Amino acid sequence: MKTRSGGKFGTKHCTLTDAGAIIADIASKCEHVTRVIHGVITVPRGSSGSSRKVKIQLVGHALKVSVVAGASHQELFIYATDKMAAQEYIRAGAKEKNFKVSTN
Repeated sequence: MKTRSGGKFGTKHCTLTDAGAIIADIASKCEHVTRVIHGVITVPRGSSGSSRKVKIQLVGHALKVSVVAGASHQELFIYATDKMAAQEYIRAGAKEKNFKVSTN
């Protein structure tokens, strides 16, 4: 588990999965991103494996980014001045870090 605080991170202290921290760091470097909010860490039933996946969805005023790695799952909510540019930035950064990326 990793922690992040200050800057674009929306709480004084947030706990992230290792994969969630990678994606949150990518998002925080984007000039269009104004805030990164972490969600609850869950372990889906029956999940295992080592695949790393990211799903990026446009939800209201934010991007909902679901990060799955092995048996852990975490959602991040990314607020940006230009959601489409931020989505493309996160997608490219995640692919560079060997995540499978889906968007819709």
